[in-house]
Amino acid sequence: MNKKLVITRINNRIISSVYEDLNMTEVNISEENTTGLHNIYLGRVENIVKNINCAFVEIEKGIKCYYSLDENTNHVFLNRKNSDKVNVGDLLLVQISKEGIKSKLPSLSCDINLPGKYVVLVRDATNIMVSNKIKDKNRCGAIKSLLNPLMNDTVNQFGYIVRTNAEMADDNSIFAEASKLKEKYEHIMEIAPFRGAFTQVYCSDPSYIDDIMNIKTIELESIITDEVDLYEELKSYFENGYSNELGKLKLYEDKLLSLSKLYNVEGSIRNAINKKVWLKSGGYLVIEPTEALTVIDVNTGKFAGNKKIKEDTFLKINLEAADEIGKQLKLRNLSGIIIVDFINQSTPENKQILWDAFDKIVNKDSISTTLVDMTKLDLVELTRKKIRKPLHETCNELFLKI
Repeated sequence: MNKKLVITRINNRIISSVYEDLNMTEVNISEENTTGLHNIYLGRVENIVKNINCAFVEIEKGIKCYYSLDENTNHVFLNRKNSDKVNVGDLLLVQISKEGIKSKLPSLSCDINLPGKYVVLVRDATNIMVSNKIKDKNRCGAIKSLLNPLMNDTVNQFGYIVRTNAEMADDNSIFAEASKLKEKYEHIMEIAPFRGAFTQVYCSDPSYIDDIMNIKTIELESIITDEVDLYEELKSYFENGYSNELGKLKLYEDKLLSLSKLYNVEGSIRNAINKKVWLKSGGYLVIEPTEALTVIDVNTGKFAGNKKIKEDTFLKINLEAADEIGKQLKLRNLSGIIIVDFINQSTPENKQILWDAFDKIVNKDSISTTLVDMTKLDLVELTRKKIRKPLHETCNELFLKI
């Protein structure tokens, strides 16, 4: 199924949304000129909390972030040190790894990574890792051989993660991107020791360019925007390394019907945060995000199937619900702990069918999602990695008065 990426501006917010057959499947609402995901700073340690083994690091005047001392062990100190222990006043090279969500501060990492469309450069590795979604072993080996010379010719330790998009890309494009990321990384490591606290040494691409990098190239049919400045920025992005994709970029210029009205962007977002989601069978989901976790309840609703054959009826609704939940996780950007209350299945065979189908669905997600367990109460537990704010929060904080 071909996808269209629609990028527009509403109320001074940039709305980047993916459409499949005029249905919104993903959306990202971002505020311009904010402290962005993947930006790299020289931060100063302001406080250390021993009972939760973390530090709070100030990256700009008045902007503090959470720095886990359990997750971060290979620190990049920019001041003279006699040990590897983090102390108040230390200068650290850090990257924003997660956006702040509600009352939680943004999270920082010492494991610098620079994402590209085909590869991601990672500081905490010394080898080349390939996405497990690339099944062709010969192609995996060829890409590794292509990138190996870049690994050998460097004074800084790093590795590469090869993304799914690399499978169909030509070798010249992959090598050019990997070389550019290496140059950026070496520049960062070269200038960082000579900068002061609160210096931003790397500015990540805007979130709508991240969206382009995260979509499979072969699935992306077109990129449409009605904002001239965004069009020029996107054009520059494609001209500098991805010229083969430039033909997909289109500037929408119809003055009678705005791009947001054509694709019903506002209406689609309103629908995307409704608690109730109807299924084609007549069943429905109720999605309730809370501070601690998200709860999803599956109901038979107006299902018009044969209720005498309850077990088959319930399995049919559950399978349809599992597919829809996979879509809603991406559309609403739900993350953290998620509990799904499917309709109870009485036979172990049908429980396994549901589990296998749901596992296959969530494994297609580009964001790490893991099925954890099915409890004795038939509640399915899963987790989805937190990276950006969920849609309901960006709506409440940034977009209109939804």
